[in-house]
Amino acid sequence: MCMGYYPVIPTDSETIRHLRKVHVRNSTVQTVQRDIKRVYGKYAPFQFLAYWSELWHFYEKTFGKPSEMLYSDYKLIMPVIWEAQVVQKRGRKNADQSQA
Repeated sequence: MCMGYYPVIPTDSETIRHLRKVHVRNSTVQTVQRDIKRVYGKYAPFQFLAYWSELWHFYEKTFGKPSEMLYSDYKLIMPVIWEAQVVQKRGRKNADQSQA
């Protein structure tokens, strides 16, 4: 990707999670390549750029802009732990709104 080659999207757990959350796909290790082609094929030869842009938009919508975050909060974006933190964040927002 650093050399300007963008048609390949990694098929890791983060890609599967993203396809499930954002595109409501039942992606698995066995189906992820097929799902990637269906969702991002129209962006050829820039599939990775479309994926990366969409992924970061999702992160910013969920956690806020990284440029406005404390450096120590960057770890919140880590896919392994983000689900529980999103639930906590939503719970705090709902509590704040009900108190207002």
